[in-house]
Amino acid sequence: MKVLKSALLGLSSAVVLSTAAPAAELVCVNGDALMEQTRYAQELKKEVEARVAEIQRRIEEQTEQIREKLETLQKELESGLLSEEVKREKEQEFLRLQEELRRYQVQYQQEVQQYLQQEFLKFNELVKAALKALAQVEGFKAVVNCGDLLYYDPSIDITEEVAKTIDQLAEQAKKENP
Repeated sequence: MKVLKSALLGLSSAVVLSTAAPAAELVCVNGDALMEQTRYAQELKKEVEARVAEIQRRIEEQTEQIREKLETLQKELESGLLSEEVKREKEQEFLRLQEELRRYQVQYQQEVQQYLQQEFLKFNELVKAALKALAQVEGFKAVVNCGDLLYYDPSIDITEEVAKTIDQLAEQAKKENP
């Protein structure tokens, strides 16, 4: 029993020693906090909201125009005053307008998604640049998302430093590309 205890104690000491050295090389960042703490992300969020609102406004305008045409056509079709040939033409136009409305909605949704993806990629590239710059200065070897860890010591959380670096890099980029 003593042998088992000393073996377990030795094994646990070895595990502690083997994980203690790399802990300084491993850091974590809270991605959600970066979105909240950086001025760059807040400005980006405002830009995205404005762009999405503009796209939404265009969708609503197009939708309203098409709906008005559809209502007019519907009334004409229900009036019973149209010849069969004109009625078929109006029905075809009605179907065409419905399809056009669906196409506009899909097109605008794709535009929003593409824009969001593009802006997220810009932010992600800036985060990577900030992490690389900090890694060169601080000497860490790996970065993980704090949210993916079951447990971590707060001393390895570098979210604040990354947020400051992101804002510095964003300001520098603004000065270089006004």
